[in-house]
Amino acid sequence: MNSRGGVIAVRERYGGVELNTAGGKRIEMLCSHDRIAGEAGDVGRVLIRQQEQDIGRPGISCHGSAKIHMGHELRLRLPPTHEVALAQHHPRSKTVTVEQPSRGVLRRVLSKASEPMNPSRESVPEPQPRIGPDGPFRRLVVLGESTVEGGGWLQNDRERFADILGRLLEYCQEAPLDYHNAGLGASVISPRTVAYDGSRKPSAMERLEKQVIAHRPDLLIIAYGLNDMRGGVTPEDFCRELEALIAQVRRTIDPRIVIVNVYHQTKLDRFPPSNKGSQEAIRAYNGMLRETARKLNCIHADTWAAEGACDWVVHNDGVHANRIGNLLIAHRILEAIVHACPGLAANVQRRDAGTEWTRITENIKDKIVEPVHRWDDA
Repeated sequence: MNSRGGVIAVRERYGGVELNTAGGKRIEMLCSHDRIAGEAGDVGRVLIRQQEQDIGRPGISCHGSAKIHMGHELRLRLPPTHEVALAQHHPRSKTVTVEQPSRGVLRRVLSKASEPMNPSRESVPEPQPRIGPDGPFRRLVVLGESTVEGGGWLQNDRERFADILGRLLEYCQEAPLDYHNAGLGASVISPRTVAYDGSRKPSAMERLEKQVIAHRPDLLIIAYGLNDMRGGVTPEDFCRELEALIAQVRRTIDPRIVIVNVYHQTKLDRFPPSNKGSQEAIRAYNGMLRETARKLNCIHADTWAAEGACDWVVHNDGVHANRIGNLLIAHRILEAIVHACPGLAANVQRRDAGTEWTRITENIKDKIVEPVHRWDDA
């Protein structure tokens, strides 16, 4: 259990807690029915006690391995009220009860563990289905809301994540890509949801035939959920409509489909009647969107995670991703597509197979090669 020299750092983020290691030492996480504990020799012990007895009950979940190494993290969703107990090596300890957790509270509690965190993280790619067209792609349609359509929060259309993604895909596949932007700000997914009356018309379902199916894409990005969430639609109702939309698409065409989750936002109380959202609702939506993507064999792009809950990648309006946020979103979607679609790299692989460098490395791959010079001789 002891990891001498290890440092445990805890950061609270929208009601979730991350425990990260720094200093290159392993920290073991113990999970039992009533507590989750992490120990680091020079810092002490952090106990996060839930109010309920069963760790599997609603309101708390544990994601990650029981053994955490440097750069790994254990994420917890805690009930609204929880206790954080900090025990140092000396007898003194401190207990804080956090009501409706807010960012920074736990960081202050663990001020003793103030060594800088190692920024490197070992990342495990999210599994993606490999069913359907895998590239190179001929036609891309991005169906979504205002972040897809763009607006005054950006300098021009080239800063929209959908446009950035189109350029990135062309660059990767080394083949032209026809791109259609089917974004409509303030719209919702279906006329059957409770948010429809206060939304901009038509909904995604109502314009599906003309804006998506008629273009016959072999790659379709669906970026909905933000306005429905803000309009008070439950995650269950939203995902039911999303499944119906995807079924309608697949009755006529069979593109690779990417489901994008709800982006990070900072001002959820603005722009009535679309002011009914919350950070808890975003998490609930994103959990169900991940499960829906898995269920329907769609690619899942966790753009919320790509933004890292960084307020500075959101425009001053509190809703839309700014220029930097759009870059993060585009690259996360590209990452998810590349992981699912090896054909996207076919042209690059074919080109690389015939290069002089490939020929040379094949000839010397089993030889011991001496370096030609030292770096400081250059």
